[in-house]
Amino acid sequence: MTKPRSRRRSSRRRTALVIAPLLAIGLGGIAAPALGALVDSDAPAVRRVPGGFPEADITHAFGSAKVGGRVDPKKEVEFRVYLAGRDKDGLERYARQVSDPHDTAHYKKYLTAAQARERFGVDDAQVKRVRDWLRGAGLKPGSPTAHYLPVSGPAQQVEKALGTVLKDVRNGREKPVHVPTAVTPVTVPNAVAPSVLAVGGLAPVAFQGDAFEDDPSAPARAHAPAQASREPGADPVRRPVRAVGSSSGDQYCSASFGEKPATVVKPYGQTFPWAMCDGYTPQQMRKAYGLDTASATGKGQTVAVVLNGARKNAAADLDAWARHEGVAPLRAGQYKEYLPNPPARETPDGETEQILDLESVRAMAPDADLVYVAASKASPTPGPMFDATAKVVDGRLADVVSNSWYLGVESQMSGDVTASMHHLFALGAVEGIGFTFGSGDEGNSTGPRGDIPHDRPAVEYPASDPMVTSVGGTSLILDRNGRYRYETGWGTTMSWYDIKAGTWDPKLPGLHDGGAGGGTSELFHRPSYQDGITPAGGRSMPDISADADPQTSMNIGYLNTSDAPGRYEPDQAGGTSASAPLTAGMLAVLNERNHAPTGFANPYLYSLHGGPELRDVTDTPLGPGEETGVLVHVDDTPGKVMARTFGKDLGLSATRGYDHVTGLGSPTSALFSGARRR
Repeated sequence: MTKPRSRRRSSRRRTALVIAPLLAIGLGGIAAPALGALVDSDAPAVRRVPGGFPEADITHAFGSAKVGGRVDPKKEVEFRVYLAGRDKDGLERYARQVSDPHDTAHYKKYLTAAQARERFGVDDAQVKRVRDWLRGAGLKPGSPTAHYLPVSGPAQQVEKALGTVLKDVRNGREKPVHVPTAVTPVTVPNAVAPSVLAVGGLAPVAFQGDAFEDDPSAPARAHAPAQASREPGADPVRRPVRAVGSSSGDQYCSASFGEKPATVVKPYGQTFPWAMCDGYTPQQMRKAYGLDTASATGKGQTVAVVLNGARKNAAADLDAWARHEGVAPLRAGQYKEYLPNPPARETPDGETEQILDLESVRAMAPDADLVYVAASKASPTPGPMFDATAKVVDGRLADVVSNSWYLGVESQMSGDVTASMHHLFALGAVEGIGFTFGSGDEGNSTGPRGDIPHDRPAVEYPASDPMVTSVGGTSLILDRNGRYRYETGWGTTMSWYDIKAGTWDPKLPGLHDGGAGGGTSELFHRPSYQDGITPAGGRSMPDISADADPQTSMNIGYLNTSDAPGRYEPDQAGGTSASAPLTAGMLAVLNERNHAPTGFANPYLYSLHGGPELRDVTDTPLGPGEETGVLVHVDDTPGKVMARTFGKDLGLSATRGYDHVTGLGSPTSALFSGARRR
């Protein structure tokens, strides 16, 4: 097994992240050093555990953060002690075995949720051991969950119990919050160390203290509107990427891609078509990826969507969309919601992440059951997202879980976040649950976006975790009959053409306006399922891809709940917020075709590399030097048109073979035909 990857920036070596996640990631990911190796030589009675954030790294990781003095000794501090369970190493090992199609003795020998708890879960003795230690240290442990003990107590006692220093970190731009942060290593007594996975909640996180404070985990993929400039400091919370263009029937838009050539100007000396008037239908999207010939609709499968926030009546939205798009309405009991207490943030009209995710899953797997699990807004930490994910795993509520949220780039991760989340993904794997995560919408993350560091390439977490399927993006081109023509890697630039002056501003190809996230992890070594396929070094992402371009996206819609209650509002949106649920729906169909859950899908998907099941996608499907894109006429910019060029991701390229934009490529009908069913 290999060691955890340290950060390459030597001046900012992240101690907490070197030891985090303190677990061995199966399939060749990362392995923890032996606990004995983590003992401080000057404090042999304690061991270091993941938690906190090194003081020297805070202001780089969180651009608006300011490190203050010691926290008031009497200030009440809340945190979590995540518990390791009965057999943490055995959990990693079994997660690897049941997911590996080459391990014929264990492949798909999944456990029930009850069996997983009995074999790998927390036991009463472990809880008692940790609780007694906390009480003895003058702290107040709360009622345990299946994964952690919530704890509170005066800062002075917290520092003493954890052997750390708590400093007041002011984090955020618009509404700064004060975060008691463990800025030196967190330790626990040797006697309880085997029971402790991590100590959470004592570190700053992305998106604290801004306009979206109620949505700390940023569970929506976003860009600034395509017609707006992308200024440094723009909204860091991603929401679905919106298409821009004219309404149906307009002379400046096409009924299908390429139907109406634009003659006003020739970008790159080529004729671009006007952008499509409307998005693709659900039926066209299924056909594009070969599901129309699979005779499978996800029947008998369940897909969960985990997000922050909840619509007032998502079931009514789904049925309205179904009527509008010619999809069967929800059958009784097909859609369920699990809402938290404190309640989830109510999402207003126009904030369409939940609708995009649910309707994308339904498009690809119309007969699959849908479960929506909303995270609470109670805490400005990743805790609510952990709790929502744990709800799915602990009750085995789904076979596939779609996730269109992220917690920041890897340099913003405290060790407790990666340790606790990865532990959940491993538990899901042994139960046969697969997780899809959008890989991101900002290419290699070197473009300015709020407080996200952009001084060097980076990837996002949890999408970089080796135990999830990271989904990249493509621009999907269909012909006038809805047949597949080609895809490019999703990466769009925009430039405005002044018709009177005959000039482009900026010069073609223009400004980056969204593209699939990807790259190489600095936290996780390359897992064994990627050996010989991806570049040497860290875990590469994404793993697979599907349509993510808002200009080639699927129609979605919802019922107005504000200014015109009950009116149907058609919409289009994209980003890897779309490709992740589209892929989750396809995995549900794959499960149905294989008569068993695929579970953690990556080892299976990589075993298909080079075969007909996955279509290799490049940025130049029409040949070298041939650009592809659309012209967009926007009503509020008279005398100008916008060129949107495809296949221009930020710092990344879709090339032959595996790449950091589309991964292994996009699915074909062969994936669902069972030709190489395992």
